[in-house]
Amino acid sequence: MLEVRNLNVAYGEVQVIWDVSFSIKEKEIVSIVGPNGAGKSTIINAVTGVLPAISGEVLLDGKEIVSLKPTRRVNDGLVQVPEGRLLFPNMSVKDNLRIGAYPPSARKMVDENMEFVFDLFPVVKERQHQIAGSLSGGEQQMLAIAMGLMASPKLLILDEPSIGLAPIIVDRVLETLSRIRDTGITMMLVEQDVYVSLGIADRGYVIENGKILMEGKARELLNDPHIKNVYLSI
Repeated sequence: MLEVRNLNVAYGEVQVIWDVSFSIKEKEIVSIVGPNGAGKSTIINAVTGVLPAISGEVLLDGKEIVSLKPTRRVNDGLVQVPEGRLLFPNMSVKDNLRIGAYPPSARKMVDENMEFVFDLFPVVKERQHQIAGSLSGGEQQMLAIAMGLMASPKLLILDEPSIGLAPIIVDRVLETLSRIRDTGITMMLVEQDVYVSLGIADRGYVIENGKILMEGKARELLNDPHIKNVYLSI
């Protein structure tokens, strides 16, 4: 579904991503993991068009999209749930969900998608008339994911969805991501928490210093001596 080839990204004159290549197949969860500052968020911001790439290719369903504006990429089904949630805190939960249905195709499915996210996140349904800023951190993260789903994504990209959440809430969010994958939505998960990320993924890529260091099946990466020593302290 997604293929990234030799992606290079810079902030001004400082290059931070070097010849990164990876792929995501339909109905997979693929994790990109690595330490803070390794370039994980930079990669997804380049993939979604928030940051320009110096060079490289990004293909969605075989279509080159690196020259497209972010809004066009969203219309094509590439949807990002950003780190920090970035909700509209002074608006109701339900209005936030409606804003999530930005693409023209999604506007035709607002009611259908609303029922879909209410089924996935009962607490979002219960809180639909509350102001979004009054929700707990876990509830806000669920709302952020629900907003992404309202856009009818082909590929849902999640940036650090576990950050700042209690372990019991992280488990609940991960369980829901598995349910989302079972509905046929492909996902890309970017996480600093290697155990959390690879624990739910089909495959993973390890990035350090802006370069892909390792790749493979998620379970194999979890058992790799380097991953255990550097990231899991085993």
